[in-house]
Amino acid sequence: MQNHSNDIALIKMDKPVNFSGNESHLKPACLDLIGIEKDLNNETRCVATGFGRLGHGSSPLPVILQQLEMKPYDHDECARIHHIFYSIEESKEEVTQKQFCMISKHNLDPESYESFGGACPGDSGGPLQCYINDNWIQLGVTWSGTDCERSPTVFQKIYKYATFIIQTSGYKLPSSCKVHFFEDKINKRKEIKAQQNNSSQQETTNSDKILILILSLLNIPLINNRTS
Repeated sequence: MQNHSNDIALIKMDKPVNFSGNESHLKPACLDLIGIEKDLNNETRCVATGFGRLGHGSSPLPVILQQLEMKPYDHDECARIHHIFYSIEESKEEVTQKQFCMISKHNLDPESYESFGGACPGDSGGPLQCYINDNWIQLGVTWSGTDCERSPTVFQKIYKYATFIIQTSGYKLPSSCKVHFFEDKINKRKEIKAQQNNSSQQETTNSDKILILILSLLNIPLINNRTS
């Protein structure tokens, strides 16, 4: 069975971007390295962008970059929808735990053709960015949209590939990304795990090991209590 569940790639530019020169209107991306998508809700501002078609099928391509505000969509229901859609296709694609789903914030009734779904053909590879803690953070890469007028869009989870991205590209969190935000998130999750286990001695889980590896690669200290 063919599956593109790891459909993500890095592109090396032939020269660096000068963020303080002629390209000062650009900013380096703040990548999600810890799985922030778990904390999204309908009030979080998330925007997908792309140059994909303006609708399903043979709809025209846009002249300017398109954007769509999106909200979280249930993973299991999203997987069910895509399973039905791809069951008639040779590829037999499936939504995995390395992916999450979003749908248009304007979508009130997925069964209505008057609603808006999400990404369309040609949008694959584009970013999903969410405004969190005064930062635009890229959480996902567009993977699939099936019936883009109505169905939810599937995104690759950036953080699932954090180690690959860091080790391959040498990516470091830009200073504008507010490193303490990531520190606080990690420490809060460790506290919750400790409370759930009701134990003073907690074994380090595989996910913790991955987080610690990422922090060490980024030269970010892992601390339990941070003072301002």
